[in-house]
Amino acid sequence: MGAELLDLPAVKFVVDAFTGDAMTTLWVALLGAFAGAKAAQLSSDRAKNRDELLAEVRAINSVLLMAIAILNTALSLKRQHVKPLKEKFDSERDRFLARQAYVKAGGQQAEEYLVTFDLVLVDFPRMDVESLQTRLFERITAPARATLAASQLSGIIDNLRDCFRRRAELVEGYKGVQDLPLMTGLYFGLRSRDGRIHEEYPNTVAGMATLTDDVLFFSHVVIKDLAEHGGLVLARYKKLVPSAIERIISFDVSQRGVVDLMPAEELYRAWTSGFRKVGDRLEPTVSIETSL
Repeated sequence: MGAELLDLPAVKFVVDAFTGDAMTTLWVALLGAFAGAKAAQLSSDRAKNRDELLAEVRAINSVLLMAIAILNTALSLKRQHVKPLKEKFDSERDRFLARQAYVKAGGQQAEEYLVTFDLVLVDFPRMDVESLQTRLFERITAPARATLAASQLSGIIDNLRDCFRRRAELVEGYKGVQDLPLMTGLYFGLRSRDGRIHEEYPNTVAGMATLTDDVLFFSHVVIKDLAEHGGLVLARYKKLVPSAIERIISFDVSQRGVVDLMPAEELYRAWTSGFRKVGDRLEPTVSIETSL
């Protein structure tokens, strides 16, 4: 018995389903499903990117507020305490030394010469650099210079606090000194009768002035660089959300009552010269070499 070709309707139906108009319809459906899934994925990615940018904008503003608070605290400290203390100390010391030189050169010594000692104690204010660093390092893709400036701030504030503490200890010790020549030598950093030069108090006052300026400079670097970075992040966010009302906080150090308290940037050229512009960011110019 020879082989017979069977007419199987089910087989014919399957073949027809993948030819002609049916095949076209199936591919259109598959492509439509793929495009829909792709569009949904792009929409999801866009929403995620939008949310991440908004979170960073808010984190930047949070850190900026902390940095501005530190800057304002240092400004008040310098204006009300450190600057008057340093200027008064320098003036009294110069006046005392000029008087000594005049008498030593044969000038007539007045019957009475008053020496003024500024022994008023000042409490060191709170500067929350730890919270600033935590948010800056963990929540923001911050520029390198802002990150390094924030790292510098921590040690500077610790050292400034130590200066305030040490001055308070010295002042407490001076309260029991009855010998005026000894007190004058201790206060102004002059050679005493035993041949010793007591420089701790003048060095402490000088340290308070220098470190306060350091706080002002490095907190301003954090504010300036982070505000610039924030502007770039905000611009990317507004491309996705044109109606956004968010803004980046700023602080103008050129305003009256501030600019005259800020240290000259030239004093920090050795530090600022260690960075160069790479695209929109300031990056360290020092390369790190390792030896095997």
